Amino acid sequence: MSEESESFKPNWEKIQDLCDKIDNVIDESIKDKLSFLEIDMALYMIEEKMRQEKHRIMTRLYLEELQEEGSDGKPTKNTHFYG
Repeated sequence: MSEESESFKPNWEKIQDLCDKIDNVIDESIKDKLSFLEIDMALYMIEEKMRQEKHRIMTRLYLEELQEEGSDGKPTKNTHFYG
């Protein structure tokens, strides 16, 4: 495992704050008579947006890796993909 991934420590305070905000929005949505199916669809849309953003970032990192060339003319290894 790479040193970068071993040193990553989630900020649990921010994670909990976000979770609380989402929970409050869900509670408000239930009070506004949204069905559980409608709430689930909204959460699915958010999840899909996150997947697309991750894919966009990974594609950008991969393309940057292809552009970086070592002295032998071959792409150098990028720690984002090879650790």
